[in-house]
Amino acid sequence: MTLPRRLALPLFVLLAATARPAAQTQPAAVTDHAPPPTPVTDLSALERAYRAEADERKRHRLVQELAATPGALDLLARIVETDPSDDVALTATYALRRAKMGEVVRGLERRLKTGTRDAAARDRLLRELERHQVFAAGQNLPHFLR
Repeated sequence: MTLPRRLALPLFVLLAATARPAAQTQPAAVTDHAPPPTPVTDLSALERAYRAEADERKRHRLVQELAATPGALDLLARIVETDPSDDVALTATYALRRAKMGEVVRGLERRLKTGTRDAAARDRLLRELERHQVFAAGQNLPHFLR
């Protein structure tokens, strides 16, 4: 037996409204306040994976992971000199520059926070800090302005 279309929808609504829920579920636990787990990156495992990888694109991704790994500066420097791909070597170069310039910027920021200086000395330090932040971002003057 089939119902006419005009009766099918009202009948479905009636059944849905009168049906008892099968089981009450508890609300999901709220984890908004818990920080997400940080991925554990093992420098030696990344180095082994990099050395074993023949595909240039995969090595490129591994170098990007290395850039965010503490203690990887020496390995990045070796990659700059020895990787067969110029693109991978340049990726390592950019990561190395960001890391090194970041250290310089942090040092200047610490120096700026310590001691008392006259206004001219403070302005000079602020200009240098800004200049090194620009270098860390990989920006510089165009060649025709140098």
